[in-house]
Amino acid sequence: MNKLAPIDLARMANVEHRKVTNGLSEAADALENIKEKELWRWLGCSSFSGYCKSIGRTYSWGYKLIRSGEVQKSIPESVLPNQAAALAMSKIPLPQRKQVIQSVMDSGEKLTAQSIKSAVPLPNRVQIKDGTGFPVPQEIAATWLRAKDASEEIAESISKVMKLLEKANENRDPLFAEIDYQADMAKLSMLRQDLKTIKPHAVCLDCNGLMRESCKVCNGRGFISQFFYEYKIPQNKKDIREG
Repeated sequence: MNKLAPIDLARMANVEHRKVTNGLSEAADALENIKEKELWRWLGCSSFSGYCKSIGRTYSWGYKLIRSGEVQKSIPESVLPNQAAALAMSKIPLPQRKQVIQSVMDSGEKLTAQSIKSAVPLPNRVQIKDGTGFPVPQEIAATWLRAKDASEEIAESISKVMKLLEKANENRDPLFAEIDYQADMAKLSMLRQDLKTIKPHAVCLDCNGLMRESCKVCNGRGFISQFFYEYKIPQNKKDIREG
């Protein structure tokens, strides 16, 4: 039990409570103090779970935030941006964490849950290959996977909107009475086609993904879309890549 005077515990509880909305490390420390020192009692709650609920969160969120703080302490030289990134890092053995962070930094990516997962040095990881069969360099692997995920998510979102409009049109839903169904469907179809250029198809044939920062062909991505590959790359270069 706490040996501090009630008035000191109340003050401590309020101080820690105000820190819960701060950055990851400070918020995690504050929440751990509220839990371990039972400061939630001085914040009008009957349990730690009740405290989490009082701030619009769940016990699971509280546990994960505290866990995230522990992960952040294990790599003090780096700053994890949020809980998702910290939880992704928590699944990586401690000796490999610095290596993973360095790999993400070398790729030019920001530290995110996705870039951390992509940089994990799995012993049996299958080499990613592009649409031409060319190996994707490790330097752009995280960016490649992020672009692939983003393109799929966007395509799925647009398809959902199109299906919604199709259903509304079939049912003659009055909520959609003022829209131009044919025109809007055509616009969405064009948008979906245009945004396909986000999806990676081939490692850049000029920089090979290794000197992408100054590359004018891939604009710093290290890869190009299928449209760009098919219509903008000279055939002789494609023959060399595919040969």
